[in-house]
Amino acid sequence: MIQLIMNDPAITQIKVSELLSMNVNTVKYYFNKLKRNHILI
Repeated sequence: MIQLIMNDPAITQIKVSELLSMNVNTVKYYFNKLKRNHILI
């Protein structure tokens, strides 16, 4: 997931979920977790 974001900072959570074959709610959970830990801004 982090690699996808690094390659395309404008990538959407929906696109990440499609590329990783994950549920969009799971992707949202991890996005929020990365933001809380200051890995994503």
